[in-house]
Amino acid sequence: MTNQDYDCTQPEPSLQELMVAYTSLKESFACELADRKRAESELRQQKQISQLVLEYSSDILVFLDKDGYQRYISPSAETITGYSLEELKKSFTEVIHPDDVERVKLVFNDLLIHPERILKGEYRHLHKQGGFRYFEAIGRNYLNDPNLEGLVVNIRDITERKLAEVALIQSEEKYRTIYENIQDVFYQVDMNGMIVDISPSVRYFSEFNRDEIIGTPAENLYGNLFDRKIFLETIAQKGEVRDYELMIKSKNGTVKHVSVNAKIIRDANGNHHHTDGLIRDITDRRLAEQVLNETLSELKKSQEIAQLGNWKAEFGSELFTGSEECCRIFGFPANYQAGFKEVLDCVHPDDRERMRGEFRNLMETGVQFKTEFRINRAVTGEARTILTVGEIQYDSQGTPYAMFGTNQDITERKLAQEELHLKSLVMDQIKDRVTITDLNGKITYVNQAQIEIPGYSREELLESDFDIFGDDANHQVTQQEIYRQTLQQGFWRGEVTNFTRSGKKSLLDVRTQVVKNSKGEPIALSGIATDISKQKMLENELIKAKEKAEESDRLKSSFLANMSHEIRTPMNGILGFAQLLKEPKLTGEEQQEYINIIVKSGNRMLNIINDIIDISKIEAGQMDVSISETNINKQIDFVYAFFRPEAEQKGLRFVTLKSLQENEARINTDREKFYAILSNLVKNAIKYSISGSIEFGYIKKGDFLEFFVKDTGIGIEKEKQDAIFERFIQADIENKHAYEGAGLGLSIARAYVELLGGKIRVESEPGKGSVFYFTLSYPPPSAGDLDSTEGSFATGTSSPGKLLKILIAEDDATSDMFLTKLVSKISHEVINVKTGIKAVEACRNNADIDLVLMDIRMPHMNGYEAARQIRQFNKDVVIIAQTAYGLAGDREKSLEAGCNDYISKPIDSVLFLNKIKGYFI
Repeated sequence: MTNQDYDCTQPEPSLQELMVAYTSLKESFACELADRKRAESELRQQKQISQLVLEYSSDILVFLDKDGYQRYISPSAETITGYSLEELKKSFTEVIHPDDVERVKLVFNDLLIHPERILKGEYRHLHKQGGFRYFEAIGRNYLNDPNLEGLVVNIRDITERKLAEVALIQSEEKYRTIYENIQDVFYQVDMNGMIVDISPSVRYFSEFNRDEIIGTPAENLYGNLFDRKIFLETIAQKGEVRDYELMIKSKNGTVKHVSVNAKIIRDANGNHHHTDGLIRDITDRRLAEQVLNETLSELKKSQEIAQLGNWKAEFGSELFTGSEECCRIFGFPANYQAGFKEVLDCVHPDDRERMRGEFRNLMETGVQFKTEFRINRAVTGEARTILTVGEIQYDSQGTPYAMFGTNQDITERKLAQEELHLKSLVMDQIKDRVTITDLNGKITYVNQAQIEIPGYSREELLESDFDIFGDDANHQVTQQEIYRQTLQQGFWRGEVTNFTRSGKKSLLDVRTQVVKNSKGEPIALSGIATDISKQKMLENELIKAKEKAEESDRLKSSFLANMSHEIRTPMNGILGFAQLLKEPKLTGEEQQEYINIIVKSGNRMLNIINDIIDISKIEAGQMDVSISETNINKQIDFVYAFFRPEAEQKGLRFVTLKSLQENEARINTDREKFYAILSNLVKNAIKYSISGSIEFGYIKKGDFLEFFVKDTGIGIEKEKQDAIFERFIQADIENKHAYEGAGLGLSIARAYVELLGGKIRVESEPGKGSVFYFTLSYPPPSAGDLDSTEGSFATGTSSPGKLLKILIAEDDATSDMFLTKLVSKISHEVINVKTGIKAVEACRNNADIDLVLMDIRMPHMNGYEAARQIRQFNKDVVIIAQTAYGLAGDREKSLEAGCNDYISKPIDSVLFLNKIKGYFI
């Protein structure tokens, strides 16, 4: 208080009052001190709990300053990233995958600008041991919080989830091979019940093509022949259904029985993505089971107690006394006493004498008889079949006094037996193995398949118990277990591996069930076994084929990536230096250099295209072989002359070895393919040799020649020496990428060697070089010299004796300009047309045309047809066909159409002008 506030009139407090006030203040201070200590204790506990959460949490907590520097990282980061906490205290951009840095920076900057937002995203975090992990991050800006002044980010490792998502997508793409090859029908239905995919085998039992089914509701296939609601509820509850039997209607209206297996496929988040299923046609099985059930029904009826009619004929009396049932059987009124002769008159004439003999023999011998006979009922004449049993009846003194017996109308039974026999014949035609046993496991019926396949006789089986077939060879289930479960459940189904009597192994799909009578009482057990050995073998082959296809897909992807590089590289040279040629003020040397690069790049691309065409023809089986007499010494000299400049330019020693004299060096082979094999191997040797030498040639070994190409190049690892001959495999070899080329040369070489009846192999050691060998048969040399032009090529051109009038039929403007320029020095007039129709019209209007350059592919009328029509009115004009197809048979088709010659694009100007020179000089 101030002096002004002090009231001097107030009395001063006593000592006692001061002590009370002091005591009160002391207690208040003590309470406040206790509260503060309690609060500090609780704070320490919270800090300890928070520290434990950070240490043991699978998530990572990161605190960053506004510059992105990681000031604090929770301990779990060491386990997940492989880095220590000290190593991680750096800018977040140094530990994020390079491809994700810019995207994460944008998110970070956005979080700085908008502190009110909570941002969430995914990125890849580098791992110290290599590779990366997928992280999901949630961040919030606390820069305005004076206690934090930074950004807090919670990070969760989602690598497993991402890999699972990728695996799910890959599985959907890769495992379709099996859909195309198995007899059963695989299908896929989306969440709305629409069929999104179905295997082509659907047409075998539904007559629908897959294109008619895909995109339609599943009900279109199933129709109204099953309760879809129950089916959907079942699969929704269990996530799948197995052996769910229903009926479908084929395109022509035929109803078929099928068994369906279906399973819900879920995405990485556990949501229903689609349903995969398999449909199996079980119509034959159902028909067999239907016949079996009908047979069992008839057997059941025949086993019921029959109504018997009693009869009696006393000795010395002509009367025949029958019970009411007996009278009904014969067609007499009830309680009718017929004469014995009257009864015999009802017996069928063909059986009458036999029955008299039966009665006579009974009277003479007293031996009971049992026989069947036919009757015609009295009054109506209805034919019936009777089973009768007769015996002698004796009086109390043992004296015979009458014949006594029973009659049973077995007409229906006979008909049933005949029908049963017919059905048994049908059952014997079924390939499935059918067995019926009584409730004790005693075999009562087997069809023919159950006899023939295991190798037992019918008598052996009908005298045996069901376990005669033995237990499952894989010890998964015993016959006793099958029998017990069938009785308990009413059915059993499973796969059983059995051996036949001869030891042949077979895998069976076994279905058993309890057969009941009309009262629901079990009377027998039935079993049907289908041999699924071939089906299982096919499934295993399909799995192997799928794996092989997956490997092929991977290699083809690598090949395509390599091909993209190989095509784009020369294209870059062609297009790039063509652009540079447009630059003004180029020197002549620069122009010539650019042109040489364009030509070199064009030749490189042409080699790639030729390799692709060759491997395509080999794959398609369209590669023809043209055998002719060939001088291999001249071929080797030609290859040597062709490649020597390239080898010498790299400083390589380049030599050949020929072991036969000129008059012995003739073999029958395909000259072009022999040249392709040898040039491919030599070209590879030069490409992969940095220094040293290359030697190639041949040695005669018995009735074959062994050719070789030896280099001192980089060599090939042992495990890859077989793979280098495989198509697409070379693009997957690591050190291959250091060299240009499509990687198909060795595949083509091997295919050509095998077409010519030889074999190819390689011996190699990394860093020391390789030797490629291939063999060709060596028949005795034939008389006569070879064509002197073999292995030669034109080196120059000269103009024809006169200037020509030339028609160019070409719809491509660039090709038309090129040809026009090419023939400018040998022509006095050039006519240019763009269609086959115009070409025919021009020839008709210009009879003095000397030469027609005919493109094969043109609109409205192709070159073949145009040549045919020109030949109808002009037999003399020279027609040279030209095409960019370059496929087998093009030359023959051109000559057949009436052309004089053929040349493929891109056109070699020297070769082209030499062809023309040959016709006009």
